[in-house]
Amino acid sequence: MRRPTFLVLAALGWAAPAAADPMPIAYNLHYQALSLGFVIMQMDASIRITERTYDVALTYHTAGFAGFLYPGRQSEQVSGVWEGDRAAPQRYLASGEWRGRPRHADIVYRGRQPDILELFPPDSGEREPVPPALQRGTDDTLSALVQLLAHVDRTGSCNTAARVFDGRRLSEIDASTVGLQSLGRAAGSIFAGTALRCDFVGRMLAGFLLSRPHTTPGRPRHGAAWFASLQPGGPALPVRMSFQTDWFGDVTMVLTAATAQEPNLAQTASLPRRSGLPQ
Repeated sequence: MRRPTFLVLAALGWAAPAAADPMPIAYNLHYQALSLGFVIMQMDASIRITERTYDVALTYHTAGFAGFLYPGRQSEQVSGVWEGDRAAPQRYLASGEWRGRPRHADIVYRGRQPDILELFPPDSGEREPVPPALQRGTDDTLSALVQLLAHVDRTGSCNTAARVFDGRRLSEIDASTVGLQSLGRAAGSIFAGTALRCDFVGRMLAGFLLSRPHTTPGRPRHGAAWFASLQPGGPALPVRMSFQTDWFGDVTMVLTAATAQEPNLAQTASLPRRSGLPQ
């Protein structure tokens, strides 16, 4: 089973940032993922976006029968700055353990070129290396999420494409806006109401396993994400996601808790909103 990072963040969608300054966001979010009615994963996200910088931390682990069949945990974090209207990562760290095997990545960004300081286990014995020329101009997965949140909140749409590199794999994501939909309250979810639905298709372009080399893009993976404000004038946040997995089929992830980190950042009602997202 592929580690869930690509699937989860692809389900969130990818988008370019809006031209205006990003809306300040400072939230701690908790999600749980379900398959066939059973909880298979828990995820916590800490997101802080200001006009000049952003910091995101993400942790998740398998749970229930998924934790028994495929035990694993992962922590990721990124710090970056806004360069004009684009999120520019400065350093990305990832560390985890899957089936008892540790994994680690440490990437710094020099201009728009990722520089891998550490990668364990090395790709030389696991995956085809991604050439530096293909890495250039890519984002880490968390910076792509930051750009998405800014774009959706400002414009109310997510029609775009992006390339994401996690130190091992290069992927391309095409996102499209479906429209407003009414969501019932799913098991464990804190949200019910109208939300903006965005669909995506993701394909792996490079970094394939040596045991299964590819010369063409990998098979497409489909998913969707729903965005809504949790308070009047508040930022758009992902309240529900769905995506495909190899082992557990279709998975639905719901927001189960959301806490503002700092009132001066989370209270954004006075900032201009142009998206028309549901309140």
